[in-house]
Amino acid sequence: TFGMMYWLIPKLFNTQLYSKKLASVHFWIGTLGIILYAIPMYWAAFRSYFMMKAFTPSGQLQYQFIDIVQTVVPFYVLRA
Repeated sequence: TFGMMYWLIPKLFNTQLYSKKLASVHFWIGTLGIILYAIPMYWAAFRSYFMMKAFTPSGQLQYQFIDIVQTVVPFYVLRA
């Protein structure tokens, strides 16, 4: 969003950015933050999904719900 705004606002108002370097740093810090937020969440989601779909040969669930929650907690800590 900010990358688009850094391009769009100077075009709309016919002005220059105060600092293109500062805008670039802001954009990359924001991108890195989003990546560090999203990857652990996707990883936790895939992990919990596959744990919920794991069955024993007798047809019982292989993992209890609390086991699944406990394995996802480190990903929430990483996100925080």
